[in-house]
Amino acid sequence: MRVLATDRFTLIQQAENYYATGQFQQAIVLLEKILATPEGIEKAELHCYLAASYREIGQLSKAIRAWKAAVQIYRERGENNLEPQLAATLVDLAQAYNGLGQFRRALPLLKEAIELAQKTQSLKLEVVAQDVLGTSYLLSGN
Repeated sequence: MRVLATDRFTLIQQAENYYATGQFQQAIVLLEKILATPEGIEKAELHCYLAASYREIGQLSKAIRAWKAAVQIYRERGENNLEPQLAATLVDLAQAYNGLGQFRRALPLLKEAIELAQKTQSLKLEVVAQDVLGTSYLLSGN
């Protein structure tokens, strides 16, 4: 099934509304439908919404897969203006690993996120990443 651009835009808006109102299952259904189509406007952002929806219903493994897909897209594009989004996605991914008790997987992601935040002078993002890094070290026993 091919989703037209206008339909796609409407579906994205619906998915965002479902997410904003706590209807995460409905958001997941729409986001998976959109992501199944080959053409993609900001697929990385859609993967992030999908991941956040999975996180909200406690499905961290699926959230991790979606965040990893977003990270891959950001890295493949390699555009400097996407570095803040990449850093934020790395922090979200690290938090999901923390939620599963996989602290050692979170640490390198957070260190990269901090470097990107510093590079782009995103102070708020750097502070969040530092906070999550501290939590990761604390929970890992280091």
